[in-house]
Amino acid sequence: MRNKKVLFIGKNHRTIRLDTINNPPNGVEFIKQETEEIPDHLANKRSVERSIIKKALDFTRYNNYIPQKDLKEIDLIYSPGKIIMNNFPWVVEIDNVACLSYYNLKILNKFKSFIADKLKSVWCKRIICISEAAKKSVVNYFKDKQISAKCEVVYPYVRLHNKTKRSDDKVRFLYISREFYLKGGRQIVNAFKKLKKQHDNVELTIISNWYNEKRIKGIKVVNPTKSKKELFKKYYSKHDVFLQLSFQDSFGSVVQEAISTGLPVICTDMFAFHEMVKDGINGFVLKSPIKYFKNFLPNERYWGRDLNKESELLSAKSLENELFKKMEVLAQDKSLREQMGLRSKELAKTLFFEQGRKKTLKGCLMGKVKYHLRTRRCKRCGKLYHGSKRSKFCEACYKPKGTGVKKWAYGLKIEVEE
Repeated sequence: MRNKKVLFIGKNHRTIRLDTINNPPNGVEFIKQETEEIPDHLANKRSVERSIIKKALDFTRYNNYIPQKDLKEIDLIYSPGKIIMNNFPWVVEIDNVACLSYYNLKILNKFKSFIADKLKSVWCKRIICISEAAKKSVVNYFKDKQISAKCEVVYPYVRLHNKTKRSDDKVRFLYISREFYLKGGRQIVNAFKKLKKQHDNVELTIISNWYNEKRIKGIKVVNPTKSKKELFKKYYSKHDVFLQLSFQDSFGSVVQEAISTGLPVICTDMFAFHEMVKDGINGFVLKSPIKYFKNFLPNERYWGRDLNKESELLSAKSLENELFKKMEVLAQDKSLREQMGLRSKELAKTLFFEQGRKKTLKGCLMGKVKYHLRTRRCKRCGKLYHGSKRSKFCEACYKPKGTGVKKWAYGLKIEVEE
């Protein structure tokens, strides 16, 4: 039986989506789209000034129609955030509901019923949400049972890595972002300078485009051009705590990468962050002064504003003080850092277990998902397995009442490499 050919549309994909393409489930072959017919005038910067009606026409007519020549021998279209206009089977991946209208709230609200009809159509097979927050965003916005039933959570691919053992007594903090001010870089630097005055053994590595003429003691700035392989090998694995005070984010792949390496994380309460960082368990979650999302929906107060400039001028002294306190707690307590790091690794194994991710993704692409499958822990042996909400035991431990024979009920046993 031949593999199901799935056309992955779009160009210049982010690393998070390239990982999905390069790690398909069994029986599925992802094919990158070679052409994308977008008129030249849409690439013009002045198109931003167009009226909402003109933008909507561009949105529906051009960017969301796939040429027939790209669909030869294709069984399904995989769309990263686009509503597909073709009468052809497709699935859509979203990070929050606004991506369905290119993050334009005016188009999203004005064409809400149109987008809802497309999602409810027979051609839309699944709505793949990259987090539980993304799913809640869709459910809360449309409030439609048919659309909600099509939503399935499939976390992005990430590979688990181990930390490098060190013999020194240094406590190394790590911050990674191309948008220094928008992701709380200023507040992190200020909190670290205060921490450095009291604890000489702390260091901070900043992988960003930030530039400061004055060299700050204990801070090392690295150009943000490193490959993901290099980031894991030279940075994630050799640091003790990860920092990410984002004011605008829907998932946060760097947070996912940090916990998959076993790092405790200090972050803001931004959208999906709380799924990866449990306050007091594997890190600390601080309140963001900018509420970019409200009830998992885009907050119109901040959406569309130039938060890059606003965050550059943002003081946020209370956030700095709270960050300093949490950094000091982790800097002073090695056992707490190690304990939180182990919990991060354990959480990463549960959320991002690769066999479970592929099984759920395959079900979405093949149209065979009957229950909302999740990675769960067997209540008897403690091993991870993939099953529905009703399952409590893995295949090896399940025993139907009245029999002495072990029998598989709802889940598929999954072994975890330690």
